[in-house]
Amino acid sequence: MTGQARQSRRSLAKNRDNLNRSAYAIVKLYQAGSLPDVNTHQGWPLMWKDLNKILRNRCPGFSDLEYGIALNMGFDHPKEDPSP
Repeated sequence: MTGQARQSRRSLAKNRDNLNRSAYAIVKLYQAGSLPDVNTHQGWPLMWKDLNKILRNRCPGFSDLEYGIALNMGFDHPKEDPSP
């Protein structure tokens, strides 16, 4: 593997870690009722769409699937601290 490929892999892993940390932070804010852009009375599908939009704005460049997985992990593992 070339040095450039290794650097690219490290960068991708770092970006994915940032995505997961951001998703976890968004989930915590959501659970605390601290996300003014999310109306908790609009139903889960629309709330999920809002959470995805917030995450997409914080961490651009990922697929819809990756945003959904990161948010799911935030909800599934709320007690885990994803920081290094």
